[in-house]
Amino acid sequence: MRMKEEFLKMLEGLNEKTERKIKKLEDFIFFLGTFQNYFSNKKLIKKNSDIAYILEKEFNIKFAEYVKKSRPLILGKSIKYFFDNINDLEINDLLNTMYKLLSYQIEGKKIDSETWDSFYKKI
Repeated sequence: MRMKEEFLKMLEGLNEKTERKIKKLEDFIFFLGTFQNYFSNKKLIKKNSDIAYILEKEFNIKFAEYVKKSRPLILGKSIKYFFDNINDLEINDLLNTMYKLLSYQIEGKKIDSETWDSFYKKI
């Protein structure tokens, strides 16, 4: 536990040097880890186009066509989006969105563009 606290303190110092104020730093790190783990797993979401669809619908992140062909590019640009817009985003909203996506996955429903449309209607 002590290591975690020291790590967070170091990150806060880094934020001050870069003049980037991240509110709820620990929650933001948790979100990014969960986001990366979920969207990088090809067993959960097979198609890159489905990831791009979900990110556009749920997080309002749009990608050029060449980005949609590469999962690492999609994830890298998404994380850059979150960092660049950190002051305009509400971390609780991001965490709630990930919670909904994970809950949907755990229910065992297939995830693709068609099911996402019906999923969004339920929300």
